Amino acid sequence: LKQGGTMPAVLNAANEIAVQAFLDGKIRLSDIPRIIENVMNEHETQSASTLEAIQKADLFARNCAIMKLEKNSSASRKPANRNA
Repeated sequence: LKQGGTMPAVLNAANEIAVQAFLDGKIRLSDIPRIIENVMNEHETQSASTLEAIQKADLFARNCAIMKLEKNSSASRKPANRNA
């Protein structure tokens, strides 16, 4: 939040997606901050001087968080080695 610009919008949007995934039973509570941090690390902060910039950052964060959740979900669905 101290970074300012579009980062607070990214934080909020990623949080909303991650919390909903938790509530839907798709991730653990402890996964929420990791997802948010990963999304924030991928965002290049811009000036939040226009509504368009904030909306663009929000959309980026939501899409990025969803992609990370899908990647996490597909990794957890890999079949177990039955010979182990």
